[in-house]
Amino acid sequence: MKVALIQPKYSGHVLHPPLGLGYLASFLQREGHLVRIIDANLGISNTQIVDQIKQLEPGLIGISVMTDTFLETKKIVFQIKRELDIPVVLGGSHVSALPKYTMGETNADFCVCGEGELILKDLVYNIEHEISIENINGLVYRKNN
Repeated sequence: MKVALIQPKYSGHVLHPPLGLGYLASFLQREGHLVRIIDANLGISNTQIVDQIKQLEPGLIGISVMTDTFLETKKIVFQIKRELDIPVVLGGSHVSALPKYTMGETNADFCVCGEGELILKDLVYNIEHEISIENINGLVYRKNN
């Protein structure tokens, strides 16, 4: 499966490569998936992010969320869901601390609580093989609204 991983823009005084997304990408690539990391801190607009996603045609979009990127994440998710019919999963420190709040404030499909490698691997597998996600520990999702 193709997966797009997004690092939203943030306005910190120190910019760094999205190492967490690099770990996730490496893990998924070892499982045979094609992964692209999109780092918005390289001057990429939300429209350009969506354009890159359209070119890749992934089966899943993952977004790393810290508290200081949450508002930007909400904007990105809204634009993605408005233009594309692709599931979106959020992960990171903000999501792990506030999963229900994050789901309530965004229109993301899933949230990952805790370390994301195994949870994301299971989610990708289950989506790809059309298997229920109900038994994935650490995954928050919508059920009957």
